[in-house]
Amino acid sequence: MEKIRTWLNLDERRWNYTDQPHAQRRVQIRKKYPQVAELEGIDPNTKYWVAMVVALQFVVAYYIKDAPAWLFWLAVYCVGGTLNHSLFLVIHEISHNLLFQSPFLNTVWLFVANLPVGVPYSVSFQKYHRLHHIYLNTAEMDPDVASVWEGRLFRHPIAKLFWLAIQPLTYAFRPLLKQPLPWTRTELVQWIVQFGVDYLVLKYMGWNSMLYLIAGTLIGGGLHPMSGHYIAEHYDWAKGYETFSYYGLGNLLGWNVGYHNEHHDFPRVPYTKLPALKKLAPDFYDDRPFHTSWVSLMWRFVTDPTLNPFARSVRPWTKPGSSKDTSSSALIRDAAAEDVGAVEDALAADKAKSE
Repeated sequence: MEKIRTWLNLDERRWNYTDQPHAQRRVQIRKKYPQVAELEGIDPNTKYWVAMVVALQFVVAYYIKDAPAWLFWLAVYCVGGTLNHSLFLVIHEISHNLLFQSPFLNTVWLFVANLPVGVPYSVSFQKYHRLHHIYLNTAEMDPDVASVWEGRLFRHPIAKLFWLAIQPLTYAFRPLLKQPLPWTRTELVQWIVQFGVDYLVLKYMGWNSMLYLIAGTLIGGGLHPMSGHYIAEHYDWAKGYETFSYYGLGNLLGWNVGYHNEHHDFPRVPYTKLPALKKLAPDFYDDRPFHTSWVSLMWRFVTDPTLNPFARSVRPWTKPGSSKDTSSSALIRDAAAEDVGAVEDALAADKAKSE
C-alpha cells in the first residue's frame, strides 16, 4: 500500500524559474543582425511540394491495396509512415502561416496536407501549437509537456518504448485533457471535409487503401526514425539548455524541423531559410549542443534510466495578474508580432485555466 501511495505522489518534474530564452534571444539577434527581417515571410513554393507529397501518398495507397501482406506492411512503414510523418511536419510549417499571406489560404492548405493522414487534426494542432510557443515548457499550459501521469507510468525501458510507440495518441489527447480550448467552426468544417475524403477513399479505393493511410499515421508517428524529433527538441539532453536543434538528413523530409532553436527564435522564418538564419548568427547557434541522429536519441531515451517523460525543464504556471505572474504579458505581446491569432488563443487558455 505504501508503494502505491508513493507512486501516486511521484513527481520528478525538473522545475525551472527562469524566463524562456527565445524571446530574449530574438531581441538580441534583431539588434545585432537587423537583416534577419529579410528572412521572415512566406515561401510560396512550399505548396507545390505539399501537393506532390499528398498526391504521391494517395497514388501509393491505390496501387498497394492488392499487394502481398509482406509488401503491404513494408510499404506502410517505409513509405506511408515516412510520408505521413513528413506531412505532420509540413502541417507544423503551415500552422505558422508560412505558405500564404492570407490566413484563410493557409487554413485551406492545412486541410489539404491533412488529407492522407486520415484523421482531422491539423486545425486543432495549429490552435494548440501556438500555446507551445507562448508558454514553452510551462507545465500546465504547454501541450508538448508530458503529464504527471505519463511520467509516473512510463519509466521502465519497455514502458518508455511503448510510450514512444503511442506518440500520435498522446499528442492527440494530451491537450484535450490538460488545456481544452473552445471548439471552432473551422475544426468542424475540417472534420466534414476529412471524413468526406475518407469515405471516397473507402468507396473508390477500398479498405486496404484506407488501412495503408491510417496505419502510416500511427506507425509513422510512433516507432519510426522520424519520430525521434518528438523527444529531441526540448528534453534535458544537456544541462542548462531547454531547446535543441538537430542537423541531420532527417531535415530533408522533415521540412527543417530540426532547426528548432532557430525556429523558436523566429517562428516567422520559413523552413527553407532556417539554415540561412543559423549562418547569419553563428555566435548565437554554433556553440549550442545539437543532435545528429534521431534514432540514437530514441535508443538513449529508452535505455538511460535517468531519462523518462519527467526529464524536461518545466516552469510553473501562475495566474495572470497575480503577484507571482512573471511570464504571460510580455510573452503574449511578443508572440503577437510573430503569429496571427496567438494572443486570442493564449488569453482563452489563461481564462480557462483561471476558472
